[in-house]
Amino acid sequence: MNWKRVIALGLLGLTFGMGQSYAIDVNIPGADASISADKYQNYRVDTADTKILESKIIKKVTEDNQNKPGYDISNLPRDIHNTTELNHAIKYSSTVFILRDHGADIKFTMPYASIMGIAYESAGPHKEVTRRGGALGFDGEMSYELRPQPKGDTWENSGIPYKQLTADQLKSLLENKKMTLHKNNYSILGAGLFTYPTVEKGTWDIASYDSKNIRGTINFTMPNQPTVSYHLIYAMPKNKIQKLNQETIIRDTMSPLANIVLPSVKAASDIMPYTSEVHKGPFAFRVLKDSKLVKSKSLEGGLTMDFYKSGKIREIISVSPLSKYDDVKKQNILYNYLLAFIGSPKLSQGKPAQYATVWNDTLPGAYFEIKGDKYSLFVMTVYDDTHRYTYYMSKPHDVHVSNYKLRDIVQYVTYKNTKDGYKKTKLGLGMPSRAFSNNRVH
Repeated sequence: MNWKRVIALGLLGLTFGMGQSYAIDVNIPGADASISADKYQNYRVDTADTKILESKIIKKVTEDNQNKPGYDISNLPRDIHNTTELNHAIKYSSTVFILRDHGADIKFTMPYASIMGIAYESAGPHKEVTRRGGALGFDGEMSYELRPQPKGDTWENSGIPYKQLTADQLKSLLENKKMTLHKNNYSILGAGLFTYPTVEKGTWDIASYDSKNIRGTINFTMPNQPTVSYHLIYAMPKNKIQKLNQETIIRDTMSPLANIVLPSVKAASDIMPYTSEVHKGPFAFRVLKDSKLVKSKSLEGGLTMDFYKSGKIREIISVSPLSKYDDVKKQNILYNYLLAFIGSPKLSQGKPAQYATVWNDTLPGAYFEIKGDKYSLFVMTVYDDTHRYTYYMSKPHDVHVSNYKLRDIVQYVTYKNTKDGYKKTKLGLGMPSRAFSNNRVH
């Protein structure tokens, strides 16, 4: 028996006995005990809006093509599928943040698509924010801040032990601290403390900067990171806020933070014990610790592929020169690969996929996941100024290892030029195709 492999599989989490999921139990407005705590793992939303979209796509694609001269009607199911997938990826994908720079070690998920994102290193009159960033989506703004947290039980720089902090004190502290920066129309709509198994020193607040700018925040430290305070923030779209009363605004702003974001929080470094690092160009990927490089290929056009094997699990890391259709300045590389992925029957397998924009610090990447008839496929692609780097992992269904653990491995990418990405706007999967209308995509 290969005991090293048994131990590695144990770290990954055998799927037997892991089907049971607990519900959300946290004292934050909008928390819903009927929601499974692993809902954040589902990047494929199924809502009334998506059903309406899919019905419109069927109607439009059918009408556009059935009377088109020379159109092969047998291609209609394929064209409907491809158009549906493209719209799901752009409008209804998730956003994953993996932060390691400036002492961070966290991974969390937001349930909305990223149109574009940006990150900064320090902010505030006294640089009390060591780094901040986020992404703009169709459903609002998603952002984060890292602040220093004193050692011991004190809550941030308040001088008050966390165990003695009350909701009224918290609200007063927030109002006094932020009023110096936001003097007009600023108010705290609500604040309180919360407990959750995976975090420490939890607080929440929702602040109104004006009638159209209302931001909800969950704040906490991580068990092995007592000197870093994480602030994860969500703001609903301004046009939506105008239609709601204050009670609904508080509930709907805090709900995704309580039900999706908080349960998703984990240390990004959790994957280290069962993975090894593989370098490709300026990037480093993680493969399973017992993976062996079985062969490498160099193909026509400059494409190179390295093949790894860990039992029945296969991993491929490919490097390909950017095509003539790729434009680094317009940042259409992720969009172009999305089109290529959806249009490839070998990759997409004609199945509905899960899509996410993954921000590894300042680096945007596109993540796709397919559950095929015989195996699951996990794909992550990133790029630099000259090449696209894509990591493929396939796992047969008879290998009982958690797909979520494998997803964590594939999504984790480090980039030696991370520092160059600060203060620069980067595009995610949510950028509509019309942004590239002056540039041919393929």
